[in-house]
Amino acid sequence: MAWTNTGNNGRIYSKMLSQIKLPCLTSLLLLVVITASWCAGGDTNAAVKHFDWETYVLPSASKAISAGIQKYRTGEMRILIKDSLGAPLKKNNAVAIEMTRHAFLFGCGIIPAPEFYDSAIVRQKIRNALTSLFNYATLGVFWNLYEGEKGKPREIQVRRFALWCRENHIRLKGHPLVWFQGIAPWARQLPQPEFEAAQKKRVMDMAGGYAGLIDTWDVFNESLVGPKINNNPLATWIKREGAAQCVRQSLSWARSANPGAFLLVNDFNTSSDYDKQIAYLIHQGQAPDAIGIQAHFEKCFPPDTSLWNYLERVKKLNIPIHITETSLPSGELTRESGGWGNEDRKIWKSTLEGERFQAHEVVRLYRLLFSHPSVEAITWWDLCDPDWEAPTGLLRNKNRDPKPVYDALMKLIHDEWTTRLTAKTDRQGSITFRGYFGHYQLTINGITYEFDLKKGVGTIEIRLMG
Repeated sequence: MAWTNTGNNGRIYSKMLSQIKLPCLTSLLLLVVITASWCAGGDTNAAVKHFDWETYVLPSASKAISAGIQKYRTGEMRILIKDSLGAPLKKNNAVAIEMTRHAFLFGCGIIPAPEFYDSAIVRQKIRNALTSLFNYATLGVFWNLYEGEKGKPREIQVRRFALWCRENHIRLKGHPLVWFQGIAPWARQLPQPEFEAAQKKRVMDMAGGYAGLIDTWDVFNESLVGPKINNNPLATWIKREGAAQCVRQSLSWARSANPGAFLLVNDFNTSSDYDKQIAYLIHQGQAPDAIGIQAHFEKCFPPDTSLWNYLERVKKLNIPIHITETSLPSGELTRESGGWGNEDRKIWKSTLEGERFQAHEVVRLYRLLFSHPSVEAITWWDLCDPDWEAPTGLLRNKNRDPKPVYDALMKLIHDEWTTRLTAKTDRQGSITFRGYFGHYQLTINGITYEFDLKKGVGTIEIRLMG
């Protein structure tokens, strides 16, 4: 994890992020194994050669995917409009209706928050990109970044960004409270009992201290790999107690600190071990509010059937699914780059062909995920190039201008998957329409009213102001 930045803050963060060594996801992600034959050889390059962004049209979804989107992401609503005295309006009053925010969570990773950039232009570009496309953001508050020096958390910048998100109707999630690769250097040096006490304090301080500003958290990140890690105090705790028990305890701490919080567990392990851990948490009365699934890929996304079958398996746990991290680099994977976890990330550069193919693949992935009834959130990882491990971002690294993938998501989410219409009231003074679930504005006689289109809510009443 590193990013291009100017000034002292950027150098500090680059240094701290260099301490994080990511596991080789291709050896751990089951879904990557599924894609090995699909993306092997020259398949990706061939697709890139035949891809013309200038004449690009969003791929037509299969009938099943389109039907799923209509069934699970839209609903019919009747709006009864009355005048200030409570009488239904007469027929043929013109009404304009427009969705302003999705109920579904479309988000991206933010590492770091705009407040950590010295350039005002860069900060504004990041904020504009967020508000234009997303209603959800995941802020990296890794222990070693947030409190690299004991007792000196970077609280001011985090609170400032959290307040900005709230003002701009962006739901903010903190990531993560517990992770073996994000431990603060000073905490690593503590005796084991003191480390575990410090870890508990961090969970409770963060979940409780930001209550009302950050009420969604990735509590435990990548617990299942813990037993394979050596010389790490968190891994030592996991080896002694078991991953499931450590996750249960961490969820309990966060829940006690903020009873109203929305809590997730997050992992790249898509084997049955993850299913068993979730089942254990349910049995222990500490079920997460959503199951976080990572899906990082090096060449292309798996076939739709492979992804769908996996989602169907997780669906049986009866807990909402959040795709907490998903990515696809916009550059060719070369022998020199070495894939995920490689230290010399400059070799893995974004290319024009890679950017075009990335956009095409992302549209395919989002269509499938949006059509599945259990998926409630998709988070692209990350907003900016190269704030993470490879050129996976939506904005280019030098000037923070949008890449084709950003434009493709904008077209998909805010053009195809949005509702705008004009209509006239019927004899009962009502309007009936079908739209995507979310927040809406209704304008009549030059005055705007707000309402929500929710699942299971078929009729609402709006009374006009006098």
